[in-house]
Amino acid sequence: MRLGKFASLTSIGCISLGVTFWVAMPKNVHYPKFAEYVQKHHQGQLTLLDRHGEVIYEGRRNLQRRQALWESLANIPLEFRQEIIRLEDRRFLQHSGVDYLALLSSIRSYFYATNKRGASTLSMQVVNLIDRNSRPRTKWSYKLAQIYRAKVLEQVWSKDEILEAYFNLVAFQGELQGLPAAAEGLFQKKLERLVLQERLWLWALIPAPNQSYSLIVQRACLYGKKLAVDFDCSVLKDFAPTYRARRPIQLATHFSYRFKKAGLIKTTLDKQLQHKAQAMLATQLEKLRDKNVRDGAILVIDRYSGEELIYVGSSGNFSKSAMVDHVTSPRQTGSTLKPFLYAQAIQLRYLTMSSLLRDERFAITIDGLTYQPENYNNSFLNKSVPLKEALGSSLNIPAIKVIDLVGVENFYFWLGELGIKLPGDEKFYGHSLALGSADVTLHDLVYAYKRLANGESPVSKEVSFIIAEILSDKQNRIHTFGLNSTLNTTSWSAVKTGTSKDMRDNWCLGWTDKVIIGVWIGNSSGDPMWNVTGISGAAPIFNELVTLIHEGKGSLAPKLPEGIVQKNQQYYLKGTEPLNLENKINVHTSIAKITSPTHLAQYAYDPDIPAKAQQLPLKASGVRYPRWIVNGKTFHAKNFSIAKKGKYRLELWEQAGSKLVKKDELIFYVRAGKMPYGRPRL
Repeated sequence: MRLGKFASLTSIGCISLGVTFWVAMPKNVHYPKFAEYVQKHHQGQLTLLDRHGEVIYEGRRNLQRRQALWESLANIPLEFRQEIIRLEDRRFLQHSGVDYLALLSSIRSYFYATNKRGASTLSMQVVNLIDRNSRPRTKWSYKLAQIYRAKVLEQVWSKDEILEAYFNLVAFQGELQGLPAAAEGLFQKKLERLVLQERLWLWALIPAPNQSYSLIVQRACLYGKKLAVDFDCSVLKDFAPTYRARRPIQLATHFSYRFKKAGLIKTTLDKQLQHKAQAMLATQLEKLRDKNVRDGAILVIDRYSGEELIYVGSSGNFSKSAMVDHVTSPRQTGSTLKPFLYAQAIQLRYLTMSSLLRDERFAITIDGLTYQPENYNNSFLNKSVPLKEALGSSLNIPAIKVIDLVGVENFYFWLGELGIKLPGDEKFYGHSLALGSADVTLHDLVYAYKRLANGESPVSKEVSFIIAEILSDKQNRIHTFGLNSTLNTTSWSAVKTGTSKDMRDNWCLGWTDKVIIGVWIGNSSGDPMWNVTGISGAAPIFNELVTLIHEGKGSLAPKLPEGIVQKNQQYYLKGTEPLNLENKINVHTSIAKITSPTHLAQYAYDPDIPAKAQQLPLKASGVRYPRWIVNGKTFHAKNFSIAKKGKYRLELWEQAGSKLVKKDELIFYVRAGKMPYGRPRL
């Protein structure tokens, strides 16, 4: 009688369920291919892998849940798969999405049993996890829709794919989603290190993660007995989980800014190098803490491919602007542009590495404004030095003379060809462009140095070689840095420092046979540092990076290109080498230039100062015996009186054999001369 009643009720229930199923059945259900879904899954989180497949950054886009990196089924131990099938869906491998025997048993328990049994298969649970926003409102319509969706899913995904999705999507305690996240969050372990007791805790959390501790213990005990009849439930308490929020890996926070969409992305960064570079920056800033230094950035790229290996955009806890990416923030470049300037002058065949350049007090006037640069130590050598020493020692006066020779406009466009795009025009910067008055990003500087290092357009390979020789020889740094400095690396490197006005920024850029390295030290706010230059701020990090990157295999110096002539340990472009060793300076190697007065300068006579003291000294560089012509007439004196108002054209000539050759000319003004009748009475 009882069985007959059950059969009758079952028949009625099945008919009713069939009608309900037809009404509730979802329309146009479609599931993407498994690989497509896994990729979409990462839209809630950005995960960056380094070049070796190691996680280097994790950034959450969905703040409601914490999900670890998607784990393939191959990386989930076999016993995990066997246990979850036995506990949750023992006929998983046989059914096609719905276990009808379990479903009938569930219906029977609904009418007669005290403890209701569920009939959700792993496939049904997976569609529930991936269709969170498309659930029908009523219990029965929801269950029927779940059955239908599970059958559709099984037609698109394999059993292994469904099982893999289950392990990665199932919810655990708190905000943890997925088995890998739960293992780390609850036991601080990787999956493969979980023992049976810990796994039982996880399986017990799945049906109702928010139940009381005692009920979860009971369920874990029950599961243990199902898996092993002689299981001792008392051991569970020794493996009770302790929830700890997992700290995401964020070794490349600023690098991640370029990725607007979430997902799993493999990058060219090197996790080990990145980690050590961050530590180097932190150590150096700790040493400079009492010198008002808070910020820094490092960019290292592969010399030939241009792939980024290290990208440290900020100093983190040291910074008041930790979220600012200083790799892409424009800063004043200091002397880091000088190698490009000298490269252009050599490539134009105006100069060679042995050309003599005068380092002495110097001023230049343009449009009535006088620019008088100084060296960073406010002193001058007051002698001529070869170009290689002027560049290696980063002397300012020779650089100003070279940009005047090359032309500001030409140098401005040369920088543009190197990839350095400046917001102002060439007139805005003027001659100060040679000393780094422009704001440029570390990113653009590093890639411009790549062109210089490799002899890429517009730089020739021959000129690249010469600049590398200059910047790698410690002898060339002697006037400013001495022979022993942090620029002397354990392996071959070409290196240049830079310090901006008022020590607001300092730099160290250069290259080895493998990489281009760029380091910036300063303050995001623009506050000046206290007595910190490129040699003491950024250079120590550069030095350490060269040692780290070339550990075990040193960097090699470049080979001599075909278009280079070597004479007396100097290197020249073919056709610019001296004719003999005694004559090291030829027409290309000396700049004939009027150094006093300056072009378009304006002067006024002061009646309170003696007339003898109000004379302009006539000076020139690059000529042995200067001849002067003022307004078309030969002028024999060494000084010019400003007693007479007027406009003056000054020409510099030099005796060349039996001929006089014009070398330079300029215009200057005397706006107020000596009054003919003395000062007016008041």
